[in-house]
Amino acid sequence: MKRWLSYIVMAVLCGFYCSSCSDETFEGQGPDTGAPVVRLTIALPGTSRAIGGYEENAYPDNLDPETEGQRSIDANDIYVLQFVDDKLYHVITDLAISQPDGLQVRTLTGHILFAPGRTELVVLANLNQQEGIASITAEDLLTSYNGQAQSEIYKDLIYSYPTANWNLENNKLPMWGTTGVISISSTTDASCNLYRGVAKMGVQVDEDCTNFQLKEIYVYRVNDKGYCAAPTQKPSSDMQIQFSETDIPETASPRTDPLKYVVPESEDTDYIVTGKRFLNQIYLSEVKNAGTDPDKQLKVVVGGIYEGEGIEGAGKMNYYRIDMKDDKGGGVADFDIIRNHSYVFNITKVANPGTPTPDEALENDVVALTVTVDRWADDYMRGVPDQYTLTTDKSVIICKKFNDVSTKTLDIWTDYSDGWYIEPIAGQDLSWLTIDKESGSANSTTTVSVTPNFENRGITRTTRFYVVAGSIKKEITVIMPQPPTANCYIVDEGEHELIVSIKGNGNDGIAPEGIDIVPGEGDAALTPVKIGVIWETEAGLIQLRDAGTGSYVSNTQGRMTYADYDPNTNSIKYTVNLNGASIGGVTGGNALIGAFNDRNQVVWSWHIWVAPDMIDPNTQEVYEHMVENWTLNDYDVLDRNLGALSNKPVDNSSVASMGLLYQWGRKDPFIGAGYSNDNFKDTGVLPVVHYYEGWGVQNGGSIRMDDNAIPTTIQHPTRLVYGGGNSSPTGLSSIPGYGGYLWGTNNGLSTTVKDLGSKTIYDPCPVGYRVPPVDAFVFSKKVEVKKYKRGERIGEITLKKEDSKDYGKPIYYREWDSEDREWNKYKFEEDGKLKGGKDSAKIYEVYEAVLSIDWKTLTSEKDNWRFNVMYVPHFVNNMNDTKIQWGDSNADEISIYDGSYVSNAGYYGFYLNYESLNEPKLTAEKKQGFYGHENKRANYYYNPVAGQPITWLPLTGAYDPTKGFTFKGQNNSTISIEQGSSITVNSFLWTNSSILSEDNKWIPGAMFLHGAEIGGGGNGRHIHGLTQSNIRAESHYAGAVRCVRDRAKTKWDINSLTPTASISRAKGSTTTISIVSVNATWELVNPGAPWLQVTPDSGNADKGRGTTITLKMLKEMPSGTSTTLAFRIANETEDREVTVTVN
Repeated sequence: MKRWLSYIVMAVLCGFYCSSCSDETFEGQGPDTGAPVVRLTIALPGTSRAIGGYEENAYPDNLDPETEGQRSIDANDIYVLQFVDDKLYHVITDLAISQPDGLQVRTLTGHILFAPGRTELVVLANLNQQEGIASITAEDLLTSYNGQAQSEIYKDLIYSYPTANWNLENNKLPMWGTTGVISISSTTDASCNLYRGVAKMGVQVDEDCTNFQLKEIYVYRVNDKGYCAAPTQKPSSDMQIQFSETDIPETASPRTDPLKYVVPESEDTDYIVTGKRFLNQIYLSEVKNAGTDPDKQLKVVVGGIYEGEGIEGAGKMNYYRIDMKDDKGGGVADFDIIRNHSYVFNITKVANPGTPTPDEALENDVVALTVTVDRWADDYMRGVPDQYTLTTDKSVIICKKFNDVSTKTLDIWTDYSDGWYIEPIAGQDLSWLTIDKESGSANSTTTVSVTPNFENRGITRTTRFYVVAGSIKKEITVIMPQPPTANCYIVDEGEHELIVSIKGNGNDGIAPEGIDIVPGEGDAALTPVKIGVIWETEAGLIQLRDAGTGSYVSNTQGRMTYADYDPNTNSIKYTVNLNGASIGGVTGGNALIGAFNDRNQVVWSWHIWVAPDMIDPNTQEVYEHMVENWTLNDYDVLDRNLGALSNKPVDNSSVASMGLLYQWGRKDPFIGAGYSNDNFKDTGVLPVVHYYEGWGVQNGGSIRMDDNAIPTTIQHPTRLVYGGGNSSPTGLSSIPGYGGYLWGTNNGLSTTVKDLGSKTIYDPCPVGYRVPPVDAFVFSKKVEVKKYKRGERIGEITLKKEDSKDYGKPIYYREWDSEDREWNKYKFEEDGKLKGGKDSAKIYEVYEAVLSIDWKTLTSEKDNWRFNVMYVPHFVNNMNDTKIQWGDSNADEISIYDGSYVSNAGYYGFYLNYESLNEPKLTAEKKQGFYGHENKRANYYYNPVAGQPITWLPLTGAYDPTKGFTFKGQNNSTISIEQGSSITVNSFLWTNSSILSEDNKWIPGAMFLHGAEIGGGGNGRHIHGLTQSNIRAESHYAGAVRCVRDRAKTKWDINSLTPTASISRAKGSTTTISIVSVNATWELVNPGAPWLQVTPDSGNADKGRGTTITLKMLKEMPSGTSTTLAFRIANETEDREVTVTVN
């Protein structure tokens, strides 16, 4: 069954982008404060579509001309407010306004602030022009409303309607506008449409109506108050409709006296005021007519000279009432007066005299006046024009893949008499599409074919066009996805193709949560000059094929050799030659291929992960059994570290399983350790073959963490970086504004909703995978907590020397102090046993101990975690092998966590149970080694019992760039990371989020693997609490990454949709539902029955705030009728449905 998305016009708006105000010009901008500069362009067209018909030649296309006064903004009465996550964060105090392009455009310039979260700029204008509002300054706004939500602020901004008619010279119109969520960089350009806080009304007499001369207009029951900015209502996504509901202060009430307007004898061409037209003079606060008592509804009375020979009343003043009703077809529907709309009434016929006074016209129906919307219309109505509808069966056309060039269809239907047509949008490229029809007629469905002309070999291709019917413009988006790309590719032996025209994962990764992490670049497109191998773990592992010659390029150590890529496919081919290449005894290796500009500088690079045992040769995909289903946290996790060739130790070494190391926020890997213990004398770094720069630290010291830091890391992929100097080093996450978002989010441990983030352009994981959210590495367990309190008194007892008393249950007691002649403090004895003194008797007062059970949740977010991990090499001091049951912690026998550091073991790490909170079990097989500084012999355990749902987390080593690119420092000592060797004591796995630690410091989150401390008597042997401040992964370190599958869940518990809704059967009735999509976009995929309108039909991630969706009846339906809508949240595999029932 065909489904439709419907868009309907009820009242046509005032057309308010933003306008210039007067002839004044204010040049320049505020002082340079070092804060980000914003340039905000506001523009207002000079005319707008309006309700009513005009003389075709005089006012073509039914445009409602506007005056400068309607567009006027007082330069000293305009404010730009910065909201972060919908809370007021800053008000620009150095705002400058200019007029570079004439009266229709103005530019606001000033300084805003970098802030974590979603930034939105709001413009408020002409507040001090309004009666009822005290004088306001930018400082006042920030002082009074700092930290408050928009809706809370707007509820205070209430204007009083002027005592007399609204005069633009005394009261400029209140205006509001928003940029929506924007990305902040050092210089931010944004644009803003402004909306008036009032409605406009006009009256005109048709040229063919010759027996009536307009003289007076009365507007009754205008509300005496209105909001300068609507607290609850927002403009719709369709810019031709904008606001669709009223937003009226609770304190507002109808004026007791009507507004009176007198048509002057002389014409005023500026305002289009003549005996036939009265426009641009009547401004109204919002009024709710629908559902209001008719005696309280807004009414308009027009008065004029009626000419009719021989009829009483002819030649005199007669008055007629116009109701705010649509009575076409016998049905009657009240309509509201809504801000930023224009209501123009066209009097086409006056058949009879009216009443002698305006008040009598207000109270009486006189069927004498015909008001139409179009001078050519045959149907009569009062008020708004006839409804007409434009429907399409989709608003987005999506090609399934980058090479999907099949024809897509778009079904279009309208009942607008002139039909529909396709209108290009300025700046949108339609050249890659063939659209077979450009227009269609009314009242018939037209199927339009849309066909891509060629496959896409670059970033995601998106273009838009309008389908237009009358004043409705429905935007259609066509999307052709990019090829699947990443910064890392897992390959086996043989020939492969590398696309070199896309950075990372493309445009999807450039603005996580609306934060621009590629400032100044705009998109992820890449146009290199040449390609070359930067380094590889074995000479000849990677050979590039030159697209020009077709020959393979040979590399020479220490010298770059370049190859051309194919500009038609935007790719280069390369061959993997294993030829005995291996790491830690396992076949495979790693390499880095770079894209270069004409100055031989790296502009991007890609990690080639040669892991033959991971790849299915038939599908070229990772074997499914290489992906672990971590059911504890519902993530699919690769079974090894990024760059590793094994998922377990091999031949008493874990080098093959350790993988590569990454600085947080960077896409390029650093080679790791060539040893899995501290028994080495060189740097400990695994050897590689370099063709570009060798390993090292950029500039030999710290760099500035600013907008140049990321370009530096891209140009120098083999150099570690850090900022802040050696005394207080920092990493890339400290870059102002966007550093915390480089790998996805800075809200991974939000106190409201844990933000999963999204894969970014700098994510180092291969296609289909990403750096794990913090949520993937946080485990929790609810544990029982016994609490005792003192109960009833049991009695007093004297125990002589050597006597004892066993109460057989927990007790509280206190002992009599015979010297001080008083009772000592109460004590608790869980086993209920008391004894006499050694030399004398003791007197006790005994009480019952009353037990209560409470529960608390332990979590690896805050607590050191041991429940589902097992550290190896596993040695326990004073171990009794016969009493060990692996996987249990029998406190009566031994503590499996009390054991000293074992020196010179083959490797170090943890096994983790990812299905349950049970410790992995080890076999009874023992190895002999030494423990502690005493060099004592000890037996320790290594090997896990087969068949367990466990993963191997090796201690991998980590780099501290303040100490160089090495694992050994001065005096041949191993470099320490947080109090211990990073190869044998401490290392970590990064997550994608910055977090706030206990000491109130923002740092990248990591699963910190805290092994046995040397000389610590067994301290450690756990996953260290994620937010603890004493031991953690500092932001400038380089550590390991374990990638998770970038997949949708069936349904996330944090998302929701209203399951059922009811709506009144009458045409025009509305109700609302709510959708919460925390971390992903959403769209309506099944709009249900055609009699129901759904607005909006798509949205972005809301971080738990939710989005209100309005449902509207387009026609009357019988009670009991129902329909089902389906919504798709992008990171869920099942659609969510809501059933709507008519009552």
